[in-house]
Amino acid sequence: MKYNDLVSVAREFARNAVRLSMTNNVRAKILDAENEIKDLDEALAGTKKNIARANFALSKVDANDPDKDVLTAEYNEQLKDLNERIEDIEKTKAIYAETLKKLNDEIVSIQKGDRKVSMETLQAISTNYLEKLNVDTMLNAAKSVVDDALED
Repeated sequence: MKYNDLVSVAREFARNAVRLSMTNNVRAKILDAENEIKDLDEALAGTKKNIARANFALSKVDANDPDKDVLTAEYNEQLKDLNERIEDIEKTKAIYAETLKKLNDEIVSIQKGDRKVSMETLQAISTNYLEKLNVDTMLNAAKSVVDDALED
């Protein structure tokens, strides 16, 4: 294999290594967003339970209770706050869903090669691969010379 071919192979390995690194970083962000959505789902379920409790308590307020108006107002205020919380949770989930879509699109872009790799990074990784290839090539050449000498 010619040296220029080795350089081309090393650069291709380097590009793939950098793309893999970029993809892994994006996948970590995706995992974080998915965990946030899961936490929001749990908060949403808890809030819905609290709404059911407040509705039940509101339905149990005795019509003859002297504090009926105060209790009804308190439960209605609590229900209003809980419904606002549900709206906030759903808005936040929508933001995370949009973020997930963008991150998945970013991974596709990286894998297609649309995102460019910095020349400095590419050069550093390529040089590292070439140094390894040169050492291995020299070791193999030395081994074959020794083997040839032993055969004679």
